[in-house]
Amino acid sequence: MSHCIHTLLALCLLAVQAVANPMVYDDGKLSSTMIHEEVTIAVKAGKSQVKGVYRFKLETTSTEEKVSKDTLVKILVPVFEPPQQGAHSAVDPSITVGKRIYRAKKWNGLSIPPPDWYLQTYVCEVPLRYLGNEFEATLSYTQPHFDGVIVRYFPIRPPLDSQAGRIVFIADEGRALRAKSRWSWLNRARSRLQFTPRDRVLIQVRSEPAS
Repeated sequence: MSHCIHTLLALCLLAVQAVANPMVYDDGKLSSTMIHEEVTIAVKAGKSQVKGVYRFKLETTSTEEKVSKDTLVKILVPVFEPPQQGAHSAVDPSITVGKRIYRAKKWNGLSIPPPDWYLQTYVCEVPLRYLGNEFEATLSYTQPHFDGVIVRYFPIRPPLDSQAGRIVFIADEGRALRAKSRWSWLNRARSRLQFTPRDRVLIQVRSEPAS
């Protein structure tokens, strides 16, 4: 079982609704390392607009055969969304590599408890010739809110260099943000919050009316 599938199963066991970063599917021929991650999450009423810029380094892992430049590299985007959206999902992820825009399609759905949470994985396939040994991908999509006020981001294998990763939440007009924690009420709500991503450490932000 590939590393990506293990990660998706780990997401299911966490049973949270969250934004998660894209991953390059490990097919046994290519492996990837994320070396840059910069994400902006515009928190609006009932949904967030997500835009992330990611840089990946690709390496060949197969020593038995040469990997063709025509090989289609799968880029996975795990999104938590309400199951009732079904075929009419408004998430609509897209990934831009260079000047090419790829619309991600539903690839595999995994239901997780409780029943009103749903992990939908999207995928787009990009020819290796357009990626090279290192490439930058821009991801954008709409993330529905489940409880109306909590927005989450779940980093998966972020850059090892803490200076190369940044997650920024920006509140819509009339709203303010607090990092969700036991003592968050002691901190002043802000219009902008910034975090450094850590591997599989959930980032949670509460949206509330600005005072």
